[in-house]
Amino acid sequence: MCFHTCCSKIIPVRKISLLPVLAFCLAQLLAGLPLAGAAISPPALSGRSPQQHPEPAPGMLLVARRGFTSPFFYHTVIFLLHHDAESSFGVIINQPRRKRLSEVVDGVEGSWLQDLPVYHGGPVDAYKMLILLRTSKPPLLTEPVTDDLHFSSYPLLLHDLALRKEAGITLRCYSGLASWSPGQLEDELRKGYWHLMQAEPGIVFQEGTENLWETLIDRLETVVPIKIE
Repeated sequence: MCFHTCCSKIIPVRKISLLPVLAFCLAQLLAGLPLAGAAISPPALSGRSPQQHPEPAPGMLLVARRGFTSPFFYHTVIFLLHHDAESSFGVIINQPRRKRLSEVVDGVEGSWLQDLPVYHGGPVDAYKMLILLRTSKPPLLTEPVTDDLHFSSYPLLLHDLALRKEAGITLRCYSGLASWSPGQLEDELRKGYWHLMQAEPGIVFQEGTENLWETLIDRLETVVPIKIE
């Protein structure tokens, strides 16, 4: 599946600020550093040697390590939607915005969708939206991630769901996404930027994901207390 094909009709989002992104890009230019466009390479973690890691695949989580200080991915948990030799992309699942869907997308006012929170999915295409659904009967215009998780970038799906709610569907909306160029994600894993783990059932759609990174990182990394004499 090609990212540019499946996301060619991503839903526009009207009121999402790009000021943090622009400020970072300006700082990069003033410092004489190149901009990497959609594929942003974070700084290396000092003192960390390359290591063995499982292969990335759709349905897995990328959990930023404690020492990973990227301005875009600090303390993030990313749900990987797609990975192959050509591209990789996913959405940040632990950064809900203070916006409801009806505030940023036209056509859902008065429906069961209007009060759904909008999540910050990543720094790429911040004015566009991805829809993630959990259902055993995926509607048209969706792409599979796992057996019961599917995503879509088509506005017709969101508008259709606003008119009728199918039983057993859980839905979450993300503005923007995180993406990697060919080989970039594997390189970041080798350098130790991310923990890679299989997503547990329901973790992506759990309530209150703001503390999800802290919960997972305590599981993945043991902090050795400093002994003060």
